[in-house]
Amino acid sequence: MENVVGFNNLIKILAGQIGQLVNNNELSNTANISINTLKKYLEILVGTYIIDLVTPYFKNIRSEISKMPKVYILDIGIRNYLLRFYNFDNKQGEVIENFVYNILLTQYSKEYIHFYRTNGGSEIDFVIEDKNNKLTLCEVKYRNKVSVPVIMKNFTERYENVGQKLIITKDILKKEGNIYFIPAILLSFVDLK
Repeated sequence: MENVVGFNNLIKILAGQIGQLVNNNELSNTANISINTLKKYLEILVGTYIIDLVTPYFKNIRSEISKMPKVYILDIGIRNYLLRFYNFDNKQGEVIENFVYNILLTQYSKEYIHFYRTNGGSEIDFVIEDKNNKLTLCEVKYRNKVSVPVIMKNFTERYENVGQKLIITKDILKKEGNIYFIPAILLSFVDLK
């Protein structure tokens, strides 16, 4: 390992930004490592199952904001240890989004799990492709009152191969049209395929 301090700083930075875009230049500067070293360290972290980098879903590259991936940590306990953070109140949404990603990995290969982001910054947390190119949209809204995000409707109008739509909630369980509201605590019991 060329720079143990830089590597350790990188892990802590990534643990603190789960569910957010990974900007290589920003990470390189913050961790004080070169871009080439950063890329090597990211490959090590992915290859040793510490993190996953989720790619954006796109059909038309020009209409998407960028190709920057989002980062998720595969063991939330590692995140908590690195950040010495055991109270989820402040970062509850990020932790639940990471939890949802880990649950999705139990049913789908990681290459089928993406996110969607527009130029305006609107985002769908997860766009999941199945073997038949059918898409499942999954949005994490971990709060007591939830509505269907406009971006889901816009995405459905833009892409015709959308199947299920899921909104992961804090405690709401219902079906509204073709949209399923599922409490996060029940997600591991749901067969999404």
